[in-house]
Amino acid sequence: MVKLGERVGAAGSHGEVRRIIGPRYGTVIVKLSHNPRAQRTGERVRALMSDQRSWSANGMFRAAWPVARALAVTGHTDVGFAMPHLSGPSYRPMRVMLDPPAREKAFPGATWNRYLMLAADLARAVGLVHDRGYTIGDLCPENLFVTPAATVVMTDVDDWQTGRPGDPGVLPCRGSRSAYTPPEHLADATGDAFRQPASDRWALAVTIGAALFIGRRPFAWFPPGAVPFWG
Repeated sequence: MVKLGERVGAAGSHGEVRRIIGPRYGTVIVKLSHNPRAQRTGERVRALMSDQRSWSANGMFRAAWPVARALAVTGHTDVGFAMPHLSGPSYRPMRVMLDPPAREKAFPGATWNRYLMLAADLARAVGLVHDRGYTIGDLCPENLFVTPAATVVMTDVDDWQTGRPGDPGVLPCRGSRSAYTPPEHLADATGDAFRQPASDRWALAVTIGAALFIGRRPFAWFPPGAVPFWG
């Protein structure tokens, strides 16, 4: 049994992340579901942990994959999972790419070429997820981390769809942010829905556009008479 410490970051719509008390657990944190039964937390975590393929390369993570189940003290039911702790300076939240001062602080002296490398690596990472049979659903800067080597790491993997629609036992995506949701899924953006990899490619394009153009999205709304950022 372990004791949980302070929360890491703000709570999300599906859960919150906590530190584990003790020097042995400095590289691991725990994500706890708000409503484990309704969110089918146990099914999702077990499905992910049954995939034994590596999600790291050259000493860096590609996804914050579950390393252990988190069980309630009473009843021993699944309430979440333990995962690698992505922290600076090796890992920075991708949202720093959307703020010029934060981006310069995180990547001092970085050139346009470095940002293009980051965009290309994000596309490779999404392709890897699809090749392994998953669909991300909630693909956006808030669920991504970046490294000084211009590689991308994905988080919130428990929200992924664990197969293709129609596959036996497939668990659907658990919603997405409307700003990164393709038109055909705006009606079910906040709830569970089965999706095809094409929906991730829409979110990929919007995310890359936001990262390269400092937070401005290709489909951002402009008031009447305003001049768009592209001129």
